[in-house]
Amino acid sequence: MGLEAIIQYNMNELESKAFKLCLLWEKITNVELPNYHKNRLPKGDPRKSLLFKYCYKLAKETNGLFPDEQYKFYIAAQIQTLKSISDGTVHALIEPGCLCGEKAWVRWKIWKSKFEKQAIKTTSAGDSSNIATADSTIIADLNRTKNFFNTNFGENYKIDQIKTVIENKEIIKWAAFSKVSPFYLILSPLIKKAFSDVEDAFSIDIEFYKKSITPEIEEFFYRLFENEKLTN
Repeated sequence: MGLEAIIQYNMNELESKAFKLCLLWEKITNVELPNYHKNRLPKGDPRKSLLFKYCYKLAKETNGLFPDEQYKFYIAAQIQTLKSISDGTVHALIEPGCLCGEKAWVRWKIWKSKFEKQAIKTTSAGDSSNIATADSTIIADLNRTKNFFNTNFGENYKIDQIKTVIENKEIIKWAAFSKVSPFYLILSPLIKKAFSDVEDAFSIDIEFYKKSITPEIEEFFYRLFENEKLTN
């Protein structure tokens, strides 16, 4: 089941976010617990499932507490922590309900602290591969956005076509559906001009993404979205 279910079932913004969390849960459990087949999304309306119920609660309770990009780590933290205290079989507590509540938040904070300490050790050891990986990920993300624009407008699209979807707020739906990269939203002069508060308009943590934007990434952005350079 793909993101098209968001449109098919006319989901609102919070439901859309919850649905994407459901997909993350399934993806991560497939890796962490390959023999775990409980609490999957149904073939029909995903909102009728127990998994969606808890993902919706998670989305509502944690709204604004951390960037959307960190949800994959949050979900992994719950599963990895509970898996580590099992007796070799799937632990009974590894259910969607483990995503919510005070105990879930404590598991997340402990896991996050260990993760950050390990990242500091890696950086101190002089390993810069994470920086190169970050750059390649951002480039891939921007290329994905450009390809999406090309598909919708044609490869030689005019700047006015982008301005139109910005003015009619269609760009917000595209961003909510992950068709447009947060890095594009932060770097685009058109977006900055149209939205006085980009962070609020698109529900993204600007500081979180800005830390990964280097001069090389900015240069790449203006090469890829050359028709926006004149609007800067």
